[in-house]
Amino acid sequence: MKYLIVALVTIFLLLLIIVIRDSIIIDSKYYVLEDGKLRKGKEEGDIKIVYFSDVHIGAFIKKKELKKILKLIVNQNADLYLFGGDLLGINTKKYYTIDDIKECFSIFDGKTCLAVYGNHEFKNDNSAPLDMKLKMFDAMGFKVLADSSYTFSKNGINIDIYGLKSYVYNPIKSLDKRYDIVLAHEGDVADYIDNEVILSGHTHGGQIKIPFIPPIYKPRKGKKYCHGLYKVNNTSLILSNGVGFGGMKLRFNAKREIVIISYKKGK
Repeated sequence: MKYLIVALVTIFLLLLIIVIRDSIIIDSKYYVLEDGKLRKGKEEGDIKIVYFSDVHIGAFIKKKELKKILKLIVNQNADLYLFGGDLLGINTKKYYTIDDIKECFSIFDGKTCLAVYGNHEFKNDNSAPLDMKLKMFDAMGFKVLADSSYTFSKNGINIDIYGLKSYVYNPIKSLDKRYDIVLAHEGDVADYIDNEVILSGHTHGGQIKIPFIPPIYKPRKGKKYCHGLYKVNNTSLILSNGVGFGGMKLRFNAKREIVIISYKKGK
């Protein structure tokens, strides 16, 4: 019995250490985009892109932690910063004003930053009144792509980017062409859109992901694809774990992360 108790206590402590680690650490995941093809890898490219999603500011991500997260992102010294939606979290209005958001995101001043809305920007919940949510989102200062496109140019290289509204609350809009990158908050949209690359979030990587058991966190329109790199027909889909939390401030086997992409001009 004594050895059983020791074993159980040891297992509990190990699990606790993993939960604490996975809830604190923000990983960097590296990809290379070349000739419309995406692969895992850390290489120098012509353009450096940083993608992040699901910040969920509010009860779980307060100002002090938000500033640390944004500093980590800006310190990547990217040419282009992309945000995949869900700025708002639990009870955002209690912990943030619009001026607070402007202050925190002023670290991106002078940089090229694009964003799409997430489902929490349209959700009727306690984060903030619906008419206030988009104002809080706009306070980031990022250019918002809401079923619209943007061309980023540097050194003679053009990257065409299209941003979809969260399709939890909005119909999927068909694309007029294949873009270099599509920002779409929910990865399940890849079953309906044929494109070069789709960058998504929404699922938090399952947030609590116990081996051999389906992820606990499987939100609406985020049930098929969970985390990482997928090939869906002719589309490369990245599902980011995001940097925030949903429902509880805990993660297990689904560490928070930012995505770093080296864009290499084709031959």
